[in-house]
Amino acid sequence: MAMIAGQMTISLLKWTLLGLNEPTLKKKLRASPSSLLSDLTELSQLKREQMIDNKQYQIMKFGIEEGKLELLEQ
Repeated sequence: MAMIAGQMTISLLKWTLLGLNEPTLKKKLRASPSSLLSDLTELSQLKREQMIDNKQYQIMKFGIEEGKLELLEQ
């Protein structure tokens, strides 16, 4: 950790000696409402598909369990 802090200090010193401003983080621009709506629509579709897949899985699982029970009853 000390090495990283030392490297950061050296980097800042180099920036200062060169007469440059310290590097700054750029703030991420907010997504547009249409972009958010598009993402929401996509997520809704994915959720719908996941629910359908889950229902089909549950039906198959029930069929397997039912088959196991029938085998045990024989």
